[in-house]
Amino acid sequence: MRTESRAELIAKIAHVTQMPVADVERAFCSTWDELYASAKIHDYLPLFVAKRVTEDLLKVKKGQV
Repeated sequence: MRTESRAELIAKIAHVTQMPVADVERAFCSTWDELYASAKIHDYLPLFVAKRVTEDLLKVKKGQV
């Protein structure tokens, strides 16, 4: 199974959320730092970060935050 790079994940999230890549990258890095600090196993960290960032940006876009 191929793992997507950080840049690919950010580009995919930007496309899905229709947000600027710079905004997505900022959110991704912030969330990464937050989750990395408490993660004991880092194998699935890209998946969890991508999921959280996508959900958070979609909420912002819909005005739920």
